[in-house]
Amino acid sequence: MVRPIGSRGRASGRPALFALVTCAVVAPLATDLYLPGLTSFAADLGGGAVAAQASLTTFLISFSIGFLVWGPLSDRVGRRRLLIGGGLVFVVATAFCALAPSLPVFLVARAVQGLFGGAPTALSRAVVSDVYRGREAAAKFASLAIFGTAAPVLAPAIGTVVLLLGGDWRAMFWCVTAFGLVMVVATVLSIPETRSLHDESDHDRLSTRAAARVLVKMPVYRLACGITITISAVFFSYLGASESISVGFFGMAAANYGTLVTVNALSGSLVAIAYRTYFIRRMSTVAALRLGALVNFAGASVALAGMVSNLSWLAWSGFFGLLAGNAIVFPTLVYLAQTAGASIGAGGTAAAGSGVAQFLIGAAIGQFAVSASSGGSPSVLGGILAAISLLGVVYAFVTRAPRSGHLARIGVSTSPAGRR
Repeated sequence: MVRPIGSRGRASGRPALFALVTCAVVAPLATDLYLPGLTSFAADLGGGAVAAQASLTTFLISFSIGFLVWGPLSDRVGRRRLLIGGGLVFVVATAFCALAPSLPVFLVARAVQGLFGGAPTALSRAVVSDVYRGREAAAKFASLAIFGTAAPVLAPAIGTVVLLLGGDWRAMFWCVTAFGLVMVVATVLSIPETRSLHDESDHDRLSTRAAARVLVKMPVYRLACGITITISAVFFSYLGASESISVGFFGMAAANYGTLVTVNALSGSLVAIAYRTYFIRRMSTVAALRLGALVNFAGASVALAGMVSNLSWLAWSGFFGLLAGNAIVFPTLVYLAQTAGASIGAGGTAAAGSGVAQFLIGAAIGQFAVSASSGGSPSVLGGILAAISLLGVVYAFVTRAPRSGHLARIGVSTSPAGRR
């Protein structure tokens, strides 16, 4: 049963934004920071491109499993101990990755890294939905999106700096280890226990299976997870193919490509800032969701036009549109999913479902799109991206929008000003 949002206790302690940001961006740092060192990685451990793909796939699968494990478990035992424990194991596993003498050892350490790295990312979402409501919660998720938009494309730039300073892929993993330590310290110092373990009796508290059943029956949760899949598929395709398209097809210098990636990431963060300061106050949640989906589709269409016409500037204009759409729609999706979960005391379970939609299903579709179009014209991939983003638009507009009464009852802001 969905409880009125005010009927449950709320933790009094408020987490520091810095600590939440470190938890939220740990995944892109773990997956993307070492990308510039793949050449030395292959030379050291062997396996070439297959090993690099195995490293990414191993992390994403175990990371998604981590969402499924730690999210629901935190609904039962609390957030803080899992945040700290998961972060510590993540740090140790990352150090083992840096020290790995062979590819099999590396992949085992990588799986453990992903499994326990899922705890900080999943539970940072649950912590926000434990503490904040309405417009305030939407603003917090938008703040995390400002950094989350930039992290996946700035992480390789950090790896490049490590290379320029004489480091290799192992040094890059040591950098991630150091970041993990910062994350754990920040968590210990500034994220209190936000899951109120005594606000419901054991009899009244939903089991994980019951909570999942309630969530999938909620139109708002289905809407959030469905669009998360399409948005994530387009984003992971962009991450996986933008370099080969720019350098291999358009003949762009690697340095120019790196500059464009950085500018694009920062531009996406600026859009996220605009979303936080403007859209949240002036648009309803569903309207912002639909706007973001439209911008994402427009970006994919422009990128396709650039690939067909062999105009790199047009393609990159489209790539900017992709990130701009993500910056608007993704924090809205997380906000909707987490608010739905918080309304039944299952913020961790809600994070698990949306995390799987993002990092497993969406990423798998994105990787499949890149693989299916490899060796052919980039316009094939552009067409796939446009088709996937169009599905997101159709889903956003055709799917019956949750009624305002239901949204208000679970705590979603429904007015342009963000008031319930």
